[in-house]
Amino acid sequence: MQQRLLALAMALASAPIQVQRRWAPMLTQRSSQAAIIAIEQDVDIQRRVVPLQRLAERFLGVKGRGWTHIGCRDYPTLLREIKRPPVILFYHGDIRLAQQPAVAIVGSRKASTTGLHNAAWLAQQCCQRGWVVVSGLAMGVDAAAHRSALAHGRAIAVLGVGCDYIYPRRNRLLQQQIAEQGLLLSEFIPGSPAKSDHFPRRNRIISGLSQVTTVVEATLASGSMTTAAYALEQNRDVAAFSGSMWNSAYDGCHRLIQQGAFLMTGEQGLDELLPILEKQPQPVVSSQKPMNKAPSSDNKGLASQKLLANVGNEATSLDRLVELTGLSIAEVSEQMLLLEIAGRVEAVPAGYIKMGRR
Repeated sequence: MQQRLLALAMALASAPIQVQRRWAPMLTQRSSQAAIIAIEQDVDIQRRVVPLQRLAERFLGVKGRGWTHIGCRDYPTLLREIKRPPVILFYHGDIRLAQQPAVAIVGSRKASTTGLHNAAWLAQQCCQRGWVVVSGLAMGVDAAAHRSALAHGRAIAVLGVGCDYIYPRRNRLLQQQIAEQGLLLSEFIPGSPAKSDHFPRRNRIISGLSQVTTVVEATLASGSMTTAAYALEQNRDVAAFSGSMWNSAYDGCHRLIQQGAFLMTGEQGLDELLPILEKQPQPVVSSQKPMNKAPSSDNKGLASQKLLANVGNEATSLDRLVELTGLSIAEVSEQMLLLEIAGRVEAVPAGYIKMGRR
């Protein structure tokens, strides 16, 4: 029975977003088993289930692996409150960690020595205060934060691949350690490889699990800025480290601070931020200068005017935008997500259409 239910859950998770949204209300209103079995009647689900049976068997064959959906008690409470929460989550490790107060630590994959030191220091400080550290298991800042968190507390890694898929390969041992001592979490079905559009989707879960998102080191075009934008959309606090004005690796952090992000100033600054969250474990609006709910599409590096100019009243596909702008698919995916958050475009089945100002 468990194998069958997992195969159905995997079929739903891999179905088009419209199918997932159609069934999400039922998952919140009926028991887990009854809801999943009812979903089996969907034609889109039926044709996906059979090939997934063996994959489900392999996945359940490893201790500590499991899955949850938006209607389950163990589904992360904070994540349920965000816009477009994942309907199904797959995990390896202690799913209870996803209910604990958490701080997201994100930043550059090619971070400086100072950036790596700051990430490790912050993770240690957060863990010593009883907070779980959330990041994305990328090289650089993410890996430094995870390693420090495992040494001093607990870590959650949100993946842009299936939670049984090793990525990046250089973090194989770290991923295994997190599965044993913390939690690996993914909305992508087991076996899913890395795809460029997976990582912006992963970022909304990183911020969605966390009361505060801290950007350690980031350029204006960094994926960490996407995570910060999601945090703003979700009414969560954002903090950032400052760096040299001559170092473009901190331009993203400086932009966030200009817009009102909490300036991380060492242990004293951390003491000012975390007690607020301890008293209010639910999502809170920052006590600092209010930030814009989402960066304007006019902000250089946060939302591309070049992309916006190529989106009209009829749907334009992601591939077509790549072709028209000459940007990489990763850049287009991230920028379109920022434009969607800002209310300038809307994602539709065939691509994107322009919203708001014409």
